[in-house]
Amino acid sequence: MENISFYMEGEIFYAQLGDNISNLEIVDILVILGFSTANNKKFFIDLKPVGPVEKNKLLLRLNSYLNNQQYVCVWDLKSKEILDFAEKIKEKSSVLREKAKELLKNELKDESDLYSKDFKRTLKDFQKESVFHLINLPFAANFSVPGSGKTTLVYAAYSKLKEE
Repeated sequence: MENISFYMEGEIFYAQLGDNISNLEIVDILVILGFSTANNKKFFIDLKPVGPVEKNKLLLRLNSYLNNQQYVCVWDLKSKEILDFAEKIKEKSSVLREKAKELLKNELKDESDLYSKDFKRTLKDFQKESVFHLINLPFAANFSVPGSGKTTLVYAAYSKLKEE
């Protein structure tokens, strides 16, 4: 079985490929994730400029890929703590996302709660979620892709807030 060791020294995260690694795809993955090579079996990435959120994402993506490919991974204590913390955050985010969707379903019994009776456009489901957040949060922003209907949902939220 192919194995990889991971360890941290300060903010530098190292990946040491075992001698039995024959699949060079792992090298490609490490390079894609931003690792540099120290030699043909050792790779590193400086996590200081990456920031905590990106550090968590990096370790989660790396761990997920390695688990799917059934590599044997050995994590040092510090990198394992970061990975475990990232896993907990991922789980909590998933739970919160589901609770928010459930709350939205329960709160939106009538679409008139989202916009005034004078509002004429038809909202899609994802727009309804956005309008719900816009009218219920003290501060909100929407950075959706072009063509997703940002103007429509702002008009809907404005119509409801103006009516109230």
